[in-house]
Amino acid sequence: MPSFFEPIYDLTLRAMKGFAGGQLPQAVFLKAVFQFARDEGYPVKEQWLRELPAEYQEGVIAVLRTPLQEICQPPESIERMRQDLMEYLRQKTDFWL
Repeated sequence: MPSFFEPIYDLTLRAMKGFAGGQLPQAVFLKAVFQFARDEGYPVKEQWLRELPAEYQEGVIAVLRTPLQEICQPPESIERMRQDLMEYLRQKTDFWL
């Protein structure tokens, strides 16, 4: 496999393992899309994440940094984070998921 595709292949494989492992699907999706957008050069960390209210930002960072099996935020909270990231991507990027 060409090295160009390795990062997206690895990310997809990790995401599929997370979904198959019964982890919180909202967290798997949030982590995978955030990583993909960052790898593609979109300023999700520098723009989206920094523009979030401080307390909410801390929660998002906690989800992004915490291993899936250790996440303790409620699924509804993570779903809101996922929706917020998707809305940012719809407004600021040229791809839709």
